[in-house]
Amino acid sequence: MTNPANQPGERAVPTGIVVAANRRAAEAGAGVLRGGGNAADAAVATAAALAVVDPANCGIGGHGGFAVVHRLGDTPYQVAFNATVARSHREEPLVGRRLAGHRVTPPSIVGGLCALGTQFGRLPRSETFGPAIALARNGFPVGPGLAHALAWGCARHRGLNDAFRKTFFFDGAPLASGAVLRQPALADTLERIATEGSDSLRRGPLVQAMLETVNDNGGQLAEEDFRSIDPRVAAAAVGHYGGADVWASDPEECGASILLPALAELDGVDLGASRSSRYVDAVGQALAHAWRLRDQAFRPFGTATTQTSHLCACDGDGMLVSMTFTHGPVWFGSGLMTAEGGILLNCGADLLARRARDGAIVAQPHLTPAIVHAGAVRYALGSPGGPRIPAIVLQAVIDLIHYRVPLEDALGAPRFSARAEGALEGERAIVEAFPERAITCIETSEYFGPAGALAWSPEGMRGAADPRFADGYVAVALRPRDG
Repeated sequence: MTNPANQPGERAVPTGIVVAANRRAAEAGAGVLRGGGNAADAAVATAAALAVVDPANCGIGGHGGFAVVHRLGDTPYQVAFNATVARSHREEPLVGRRLAGHRVTPPSIVGGLCALGTQFGRLPRSETFGPAIALARNGFPVGPGLAHALAWGCARHRGLNDAFRKTFFFDGAPLASGAVLRQPALADTLERIATEGSDSLRRGPLVQAMLETVNDNGGQLAEEDFRSIDPRVAAAAVGHYGGADVWASDPEECGASILLPALAELDGVDLGASRSSRYVDAVGQALAHAWRLRDQAFRPFGTATTQTSHLCACDGDGMLVSMTFTHGPVWFGSGLMTAEGGILLNCGADLLARRARDGAIVAQPHLTPAIVHAGAVRYALGSPGGPRIPAIVLQAVIDLIHYRVPLEDALGAPRFSARAEGALEGERAIVEAFPERAITCIETSEYFGPAGALAWSPEGMRGAADPRFADGYVAVALRPRDG
C-alpha cells in the first residue's frame, strides 16, 4: 500500500520512492531521500531498518543477498554479498545435520550494505543506519505478520535459544500483535556498524559472540571464516526480452540462472494478446528448461523454501536500486541469537549446493533482483518467494514489456511456476482460468510475501507493492513544487 499523505499533490513533487515489505522500513528510506541521500543511501537505510522490524525474513546476521544498481547514463552494477562458505561446510556440507549451529554461515549482509553505501551512496553510515538504530532502541509495535511468524516459530522452529526468547517472548509466550518490541543490544550493534563498518562483523567482540553461539549449538565456524567475507561490486549480468535490457546479478550465484535463460527462450515467442493457454505453455516450458539447466550445473543439498525480503528505491537523479536479501529458507534463520549484540543468525547452510563443473561447495539462493530498461522507462523489481522468485519476476517482466500493463497490474496478476520436470503450480485464479492444464493449486500466501517494483522515466516515477499482501508499502519522498 502507499501512504495517501505521501502522494504528490499540486504543491509537491516526488524526489524519490522506496518500496519495501514493511511501512517503517520504507519510510526510513524515504526519510533519507528527503535528507539529501540518493537511492543507494535509501536502500541501505531501508535494509538496515528491515533487519530490525522484519526479523523473521532478514537481519544483519543474515545469509546474504544481491543488489542491482543503475545510475542514469552509467553501467549497471551488481553488489553481490552472497554467503561465504565456511571451511567446515566445505569439508562436511549440511547433509542430514539438524543442529542449529551447523546451519549458520558467516553473515554477509553488513558487508553488502557497507559496499553499496560506499560505492554508490553519498551519506555517512551514521545517517543511513540512524533510523534502524532508533527503531531498535525505542521499539515499535509488533504487526500481524511478525506476530504470526513468532507464533509459528514457537510451535515449529528447531532453534530459538534463550537470547531469542528473551528478546521476542514475554511471560513465556511470543509477542503478540500490538506488543512493543525493543532490541537495545541490536541498537548497540548497529551503532558499532555505523562507526566501524563491515570490520565490526569480521573481527572483534561481535565475531566472538557469534562464534560462541554457533559452536555451543553444534556448529564449527572459526575466526578465519569471518575474515573472508568480501562483497563483490561488478558489472551486472544482462539479458534481453522484447527489445528491453534486463540487468541482474551473476547467474552463477542467484536466481538469475533461471530468469535470464527463460527470458532468452521466450524472446520473440508469440504469447498472444492476452494470457492464454499459449502463454501458460510457453512460459511453463521456458521455466522448466531453465531449471533443468540449473540443476545440471548445481546440485543443492536441501530443498529451499522461502523467508526473504525485497526492496527497491529510486531518486530524482535517476538512480535505481533493486535488492533482495535473506536469513536463509526458514523464518528467523537458525533461531539462534547472540546474547551480546542481539544478532539473529542465519540458516544459510540450507542453501548450499555442489557445483557440477568443479565439485566446489557454493551458496545458491534463488534471489532475483532485477532492473529493466525499456525505451525511456526503467523498472526496478523483485520479490520474496524461495524457488518461485524467478517465475514471479519473469512474469512481471513479461507483463510490463510484452503486455504493457500498468505497474500495479504487473505485480497483481495471478502467478504460476514450473519445476524442472515440467509440473506446473499456480494460484487459484490460474488454475480456474486454465482447467484443461494440470496445474497444482498453491494458495496465494504460499508465494511468500510482497513483490515490489518501481518505474522511472524523465516524466516521473511510480512505485507499487504486491496487492496480495498487507505488508508491502510504497513511501514517497516529496519536496515543495517551485513557485
